[in-house]
Amino acid sequence: MLGHGRTGTLLACYLCKERHLAGGDAIREIRRLRPGSIETAEQEQAVIRFCQCLRWVPPS
Repeated sequence: MLGHGRTGTLLACYLCKERHLAGGDAIREIRRLRPGSIETAEQEQAVIRFCQCLRWVPPS
């Protein structure tokens, strides 16, 4: 199926940023809405890392 791996990955990252979801929650939501989305472990890890980076606060 075309457009589910990379598109789902990008959409999950969007949910992390705009709806402040954790990576796993964003992945589950995208898969609920678009079954088959985010096809590889690497794509899952990319979403999780992106979401973690959004929450990182530099030391003051």
